[in-house]
Amino acid sequence: MSIQFLVSSVVVALLAFCIILIKKLLARHISPGMQYYIWLPVLSAFWMPFLPLQNISSITGQIKPWLLSLLPCNKNTLLTALSGKTSALHSGTASIMDDFYISVERSTSFISTMLTAIWITGMICAAAITLYTGLKIMKLYYSSMPVQNKQVKQVFLDCRHITGIKTKTSFRSSAFLQSPVSFGIIRPCVIVPIRLVSEHNTDEIRYILLHELHHCKCKDSIVNYIICLTGIIYWFHPIIWYIKKEICTDREIACDTAVLNKLNPAEYLDYGNTLITFAEKMSVSSYFASSIGGTKKQITRRIINIASYQCMTLRKKIKNVIVFTLACVLATGCIPYMSVNAFSGSGYKFEKNNTIYTDYSTFFKDYKASFVLYGLEQDSWQIYNRKGCTERIAPNSTYKIYSALCALENGIITPADNTIAWDGTQHSVNAWNKDHSLKTAMQNSVNWYFKLLDKKSGFTHMQQFFHKIHYGNEDLSGGLDGYWLESSLKISPVEQVNLLKYMYTNEAGFNEENVQAVKSSMFISSSGDVSFYGKTGTGNINGKNTNGWFIGFAETPDNTFFFATNIQSDNNADGKTAARITLDILNNINWRF
Repeated sequence: MSIQFLVSSVVVALLAFCIILIKKLLARHISPGMQYYIWLPVLSAFWMPFLPLQNISSITGQIKPWLLSLLPCNKNTLLTALSGKTSALHSGTASIMDDFYISVERSTSFISTMLTAIWITGMICAAAITLYTGLKIMKLYYSSMPVQNKQVKQVFLDCRHITGIKTKTSFRSSAFLQSPVSFGIIRPCVIVPIRLVSEHNTDEIRYILLHELHHCKCKDSIVNYIICLTGIIYWFHPIIWYIKKEICTDREIACDTAVLNKLNPAEYLDYGNTLITFAEKMSVSSYFASSIGGTKKQITRRIINIASYQCMTLRKKIKNVIVFTLACVLATGCIPYMSVNAFSGSGYKFEKNNTIYTDYSTFFKDYKASFVLYGLEQDSWQIYNRKGCTERIAPNSTYKIYSALCALENGIITPADNTIAWDGTQHSVNAWNKDHSLKTAMQNSVNWYFKLLDKKSGFTHMQQFFHKIHYGNEDLSGGLDGYWLESSLKISPVEQVNLLKYMYTNEAGFNEENVQAVKSSMFISSSGDVSFYGKTGTGNINGKNTNGWFIGFAETPDNTFFFATNIQSDNNADGKTAARITLDILNNINWRF
């Protein structure tokens, strides 16, 4: 069980306490029905950790590009200067883009494995118990018989008319039942004890049917199913057990109030007596069904509600709306703290009007991939895989661009003096076992060089720098030895392009010589009047290449193009492959914005 899920469980518990407090403080100002419905935002909150909430806005965002694609668009070719020249770069970049990396060992902790096993075991047990109670309901249904008594059936039809139910509803009786129940969504069913039909107490039957049919009208069975599923997933959570009981009690009180709205004041006492008659006679205990019966405590609360019943006023209706809105606002406010994705900062919101979404899947084949291209002069974007381009993942060696810039700004190295002597430690990559300058360290992705720069800059300065440039989730908690290696630091492809543009145009006002030094270290090759710059990155976990990056920019006489490519797979995604695919795209497709 992930720590995010545990934290979200605490957050939803705090939300539940807030709702409980609101109910206690405003009990006299809101109706019984609202005291029931106010639980719905809390139930919804329990499901927030399982929703991709950071992408909710992108649902509508996906529609907009589609609509724009139906309209006439500007099809100016942005890469005229680049088209036909990138092929010449292939031969010149083959060796310079050799991707060096180290493997990171990752294993699931024993405690995490045990917690997950306990959670799954608990869910299986809770599901088995829930299924058992559901089977009891089905057994009760198949053992019951349709009510044949014409007078009782007429009472049932009259009650259906009073409650306004148009859905076909089954009316049955059972000898194995002591308290009436209702269940079902598509075709609701009401089952009453057979003695109730045989004794033929018309008023008592009417009160019971009005109560159970109101459950059917309000689709309370849907809430019952949601409660069941929530209870299975959160079987370990004490607050869910309390909420389940409170929802059931508030639901019955709300149903009683709805029935009282249909009765004459002289009938209130008789309805209360009917309620007492069936107190603690619940023969089937299941959250799949609603019943007029209940525990002594529940019946007591319901009798008090009946005794203090007052008709709804306009003022109370307004208060109901205000309180329900407040509950929804509280639940919505929990979204940033409850989404599993939100904890890891895995989503970046990207909304640009001048964006075209294209299909480059033929270039990526079986990879989970994303590609971003930005034209500086036109201020225009092309994106493949909208969701993937806003998903934050480990940057791996692409972070070294900004590690170098930070060191230059802190005076650790200078544009003229940036060679660092090798300390003699043997590394798995032979190219690392020698002295390196910034340019050779960037080209060979020399880990020890940039680790040394980071350590000399210090964690505080590094953290401040990454905050200043807004680098992805800005999380360096993984430590200076490897925060970028499939660890805490995450960034999306769109943010990679934004940062390259940010550095290239020097919007932050860095020392211009420092910026030029970093750009020079990224230089790969040139062909004619096109210069190509880039940096690869590979995520290798337990000996398997799972994450490949290639980011950079291309300068032409009249424009600069920034790009970021990311590929992911189980075993064969690396930076060199990402670079090759990027060059294939730049060389083979027509660019239109």
